[in-house]
Order: sequence, then structure tokens, then C-alpha cells
Amino acid sequence: MSYNIVLTGVSSGIGSHLGNYLTKKGHKVIGLSRRTNTRNNFEILKCDISKIKQLKKILNKIQTVDCLINNAGIARSNTKNEVKNFEQIMQTNLNGAYYLSYLLKKKLSRSKKASIINISSISAHQGALGNPGYVSSKSALLGLTKALANDYGSKY
Repeated sequence: MSYNIVLTGVSSGIGSHLGNYLTKKGHKVIGLSRRTNTRNNFEILKCDISKIKQLKKILNKIQTVDCLINNAGIARSNTKNEVKNFEQIMQTNLNGAYYLSYLLKKKLSRSKKASIINISSISAHQGALGNPGYVSSKSALLGLTKALANDYGSKY
């Protein structure tokens, strides 16, 4: 069984490796990222997931979605402008996941195998020194996951 997957945070790390792995397994992966990575063997649409207007425009290019994997995440620790960094981290790690889930819910509802997977962090449970934005965003992502399961799971 093949899935049409939208995957965020594909420019490096987990997202890049996961996208390549899923493509090798026969799935169609469309990656969303602020940066492009030529080592990936799947399509990448360049966008900033913290900007809902950009997402609306980009997501019109995608017809079918069976699975959304919210993997994108930024972490900035011990920096000078803590408030600005906190806001940027929350915008990407939490709001971006919500925006995508919300904007893709109609397309996902047309699939008999729809799922949303949110990638959090052990830091959501244990905390991390010097990075309150990252810890807060990943903790909130766990709550968002439960809320979306209740709201979307029973209706779609």
C-alpha cells in the first residue's frame, strides 16, 4: 500500500532521512522546508511553515494527502534575544504543525488511510537547560496531538 505523504523539516536530520526512506519504500513524499537539500530523492516545496499565507499557496499544489508528518523543529539555546527566539520557535514548532493539520484536514478526510504524525522530543517530558522555547513548543505539541485526535479523529 502506497501513501501520499507531506513531510516537514526535510532539509536535514530526521526529516531528510525519513523522506528518503519512505520514498525507497514506494511512498510519494512531498517535503516542505525553508531550505532545499539536493541529496533528497523526493520533491521539496520551499516554504516557511510558520507563515500561514505561504502554506495556503503551497498546499494548493498538492492534490492528495494520506499522511501528514509534522517533523519541522527549530531550537535556539542561550541566545541574546530570548523573547524573539521563543516566539520564532513556537511559531515553527507548534503553530506550523497546527496550520498544516488544519489546512490539510479536508484533503486528509478524503483518504481512507489518513493520519497525522507529530514528532515531539524527549525534552517535552524531561526539559532541557537553556532552551525554554524548544521545551515549551514540544510539550505543547503533545497537547495539540491529543486535541487533534479528539477533534479530527472522530469526525473524519
